Amino acid sequence: AAAALVSPGSTLPALRRDFDAINAILCAMLDEVQDRLARIWPLMALLDHVGCRTDEAVMQFSILRARDAAWDVATTLARLDGEQAARELARVDEWTAVLARLIRTPGVTVSLANLAIRVGELRGVPRVLDALS
Repeated sequence: AAAALVSPGSTLPALRRDFDAINAILCAMLDEVQDRLARIWPLMALLDHVGCRTDEAVMQFSILRARDAAWDVATTLARLDGEQAARELARVDEWTAVLARLIRTPGVTVSLANLAIRVGELRGVPRVLDALS
């Protein structure tokens, strides 16, 4: 939606190169983000080692799919007038809310994995900030 607001209508395609450049930047940051997370949750380093490059591939795929969906929304919004765009944005917001509910209440398996992560992570905001700096 932000892309359609920045480059409305027929100007949107000119933004695609910059949009894709951001995709590359986000994917390039994955190793550093994992390293920083490993400072908070030491088992992350073990998982990263065991997963080899699989975890990065899965995360890159997820990022790119989400960004492709965002671009699709932007191209749809760019073609619509104000009222139609508002309705489409409301539809996207509803879908996003459903996805958020699924993430918030993931089920037993993911909840148990989250519990394992919480048990092993650093406690306290100052300790986390120190680990990240």
